[in-house]
Amino acid sequence: MNKLAQPVVTLDGPAGSGKSTTAKEVARRLGFRHLDSGALYRALTLALLEEGTPPAQWVDLTDEDMDGLPIRVSSREADFVIEVAG
Repeated sequence: MNKLAQPVVTLDGPAGSGKSTTAKEVARRLGFRHLDSGALYRALTLALLEEGTPPAQWVDLTDEDMDGLPIRVSSREADFVIEVAG
């Protein structure tokens, strides 16, 4: 499959409803990789807080601002690893 045309499946629901468990199983069955977006959001929040960026300014951050954050996303066969340096 063309890397630019890969399908994306998203799940939404209340906390504790089984979204992550379901998403991991759906990804496994379809041969997709699973990205835990909640972990990505938490990593971004931690990096911004550690950097001292006031939450009121987060909505105005540019791609260039984000490029400087110490967040690393690496790919594994079935999923991704999200790390915050520091």
